[in-house]
Amino acid sequence: MSAKLTNNNVRGNPYRIRDPHNSSLLEIWLISAVVTVLVIRLYLHLTGYPQVGGDTLHIAHMLWGGLGMVIAFGFLLLFANPVWKPLAALVGGIGFGTFIDELGKFITKDKDYFYQPTVAVMYAVFIVLYFGRGSILRSQA
Repeated sequence: MSAKLTNNNVRGNPYRIRDPHNSSLLEIWLISAVVTVLVIRLYLHLTGYPQVGGDTLHIAHMLWGGLGMVIAFGFLLLFANPVWKPLAALVGGIGFGTFIDELGKFITKDKDYFYQPTVAVMYAVFIVLYFGRGSILRSQA
């Protein structure tokens, strides 16, 4: 199989074939995720942290983030045209940002959204993703 791919001007590992536009797609994804966290935090602050679902239920916005990531994944699976990739990156980034914003609820026993170290953990995740992105792009160049 690799001989066939090598004949098509692919050098080295055939599993490292990459989209030349993936750098901008990763940037769209990462920036939209960070901006989403900031927008959610601002919105919740300005609205007094409303709880959707009333007194007995809480519909976490993490669920909407999961839905956004599923939609983005669907775009990539269903549509072969590259015009969908930036939209998938944007929707996936918004979904990931919405998802990770609720991290405090999942790293504390009392499900504390306001757990102070959560913000540091979120930013650490974003920093690792940013540098991981750079490392991947350099290794594929």
